[in-house]
Amino acid sequence: MADKIKNTPPELIACIISAVVLSAGIFTIGVMNLFCTDALYIDYSAAADTGSVIRGAAVFLCTAAAMFGMFKLSGLKHGIRALMAAALVLRLVSAFLWEIEPESDFLITLNLSELLAENPVSQWARLMDSEQTIYNTIWSAHMPFIVYQSLILRFIPLGAAGIRIVNAVISWLSCLIISRCAKNLYGQPGERFALTALGINPTVIFFIPVLTNQHIALLMAAAAAGVYYSVRIKNGIVKAVLIGVFIALSQLMRPEMQIVMIAALLCLVVDIAVNKKPKMKIVRFLCGAAVCAAIIFSVNNALVSGGLVHRDIYSGNLKYKIVMGLNKESAGTWNEEDSMLIYDEEALDDTLKERLNKPWRLVPMMFGKAAFQYGTYVYTWSFDRGHPWISQNIMRRAGQAVMIIVCAMAVYALVFRKRRELMPVYFSLAGYICAYALIEVQNRYNFLMLPFIVLIACGALKKRKGCRF
Repeated sequence: MADKIKNTPPELIACIISAVVLSAGIFTIGVMNLFCTDALYIDYSAAADTGSVIRGAAVFLCTAAAMFGMFKLSGLKHGIRALMAAALVLRLVSAFLWEIEPESDFLITLNLSELLAENPVSQWARLMDSEQTIYNTIWSAHMPFIVYQSLILRFIPLGAAGIRIVNAVISWLSCLIISRCAKNLYGQPGERFALTALGINPTVIFFIPVLTNQHIALLMAAAAAGVYYSVRIKNGIVKAVLIGVFIALSQLMRPEMQIVMIAALLCLVVDIAVNKKPKMKIVRFLCGAAVCAAIIFSVNNALVSGGLVHRDIYSGNLKYKIVMGLNKESAGTWNEEDSMLIYDEEALDDTLKERLNKPWRLVPMMFGKAAFQYGTYVYTWSFDRGHPWISQNIMRRAGQAVMIIVCAMAVYALVFRKRRELMPVYFSLAGYICAYALIEVQNRYNFLMLPFIVLIACGALKKRKGCRF
């Protein structure tokens, strides 16, 4: 498809929203992550001094030089394979050596997974009830991930270390899939840049030991993108079915794919508006949607009928998330006071009504939240307090430097080099930006879209030798 096809108004709006928010993120929290002192992630005080500014500038320049060098070296014979190997090695090193002990929700889900792994399936329902956990009631949406982790623990009896190894491998696979998408869209230069930006990205690498559902959910989302941008799968129905399967699996692992589903529907609407023969597009969409829904409902029915959960896994807690996200005092981040409202439906409803009163007053905070969510790529869960220099300079500053470069390139591509083929990615990114303007934010919540921002950023490259899509 030619690049010069005129973009539709919905695409333009999505690109404008994304470009504005990414730009704001770069020049606010992005710059702070580079130049503020180490206290920014120790006692959360934002300040800069001469030393921190020099360190930030030095790290940025070294990171930019390293990315440029890796990109150039990947163009040599066997360079791409070497970069793929380096990406895997770095992830395995992180899994084995970066000591992040599970805590909070990660510790709870690990303990529950260990409980299931150590006992027969017939005992699972009774054991979950005996634990008196909210993960089979209010947070039942996370039960598929707990079961997934239990299977890893059962087949790789190494405890949390086994899960970290699996995280390393699936993160590597996600990197390869996105780089192949970039190759199909932008040719070999796109593949090389995607491998560089994801393969050696400190934000991704240091996040490997964190036992979160985001790793496997991202792999499934990347697989869906890999099918969509595949040049080998010719049959449209087969593509739609496979995409439906992978979106469903991603949703089961981490319930945040609703935005992608809405983006897919919006793409269909746009296609119908500009395509005189939309019949097959509608058929493909319905096939994919039917498969996706069938998988989710089947898993839900199995969990409910088996007694493992007492609430539908797709029931959600949207009101709770909005209440948390609209708390001005906490700037929309998690806070203990609001977290207790999940146990009191009446108080939750009253608080929601109160915070939605005069909604126009919330606009500045909502824009600030969106800019924070897609401007920071420092995941505090990845900090190893025993290695503060690495945590602050390589993980925080270098990771942010990589993403400032990537986001700047993405902004350029969103403004000057839009592509119709990326319409689902544009709609998804804008959708997540709008969603996190409303609901709870936390720095790691942008992890799902990180590879897709890289995919957009590849559009800033001039050469497209070998482009096949």
